[in-house]
Amino acid sequence: MTITIKQLQQNLPAIDLLADYADLGIYPEEKQQLPSWLDLSAAEDFIALGREGSGGVFLLGMTSGQVVYVSSEGRAGCIAASLDDFLQLLIAHPYWQDLLKFSVAGNLLEMQRVAPYLEESLQEDEPDIDDIREELLAFLGLAEGEAHIARLHQAVTALSGKVVIKAEDGSHYQSLFNRFTVDDNPMWKAG
Repeated sequence: MTITIKQLQQNLPAIDLLADYADLGIYPEEKQQLPSWLDLSAAEDFIALGREGSGGVFLLGMTSGQVVYVSSEGRAGCIAASLDDFLQLLIAHPYWQDLLKFSVAGNLLEMQRVAPYLEESLQEDEPDIDDIREELLAFLGLAEGEAHIARLHQAVTALSGKVVIKAEDGSHYQSLFNRFTVDDNPMWKAG
């Protein structure tokens, strides 16, 4: 099933769970205008889909369905080819930003290498995480999906170039990929 933005906005149980579990606040229809602090250039119109607690915003392409993330720290890019992919990514890997942080500037194998460490940490912090995931998938009418890390990598690599995002001062946002590796975390290195 393909979920629409209207269906998502009307699904209050899913919205509440996404806010708690994945730090995603979905905007109501009347608040979908793009933030004034960014300049977006693309072949299609985008709306503001939602935000996260640290000030980043998620944008939704009205034709393609692509989801673009703009951080509050000067990084931006496409993170999913569709709203369904985005929601499945959040459910499977709510730590998706850390997958990008520990990617050694976009290395898919490094992203896959760090995932078990991030998942283990999530399981320790949220022992009922698998139940929450099942509940979210059921609320949204989505299948579990697969290859989320590869699809995230593909979106940031291939789709991000189709959308140009600049700050108010005209400066370009940096890539979502960062240069860290699993070995940069001493706790993981020791484990």
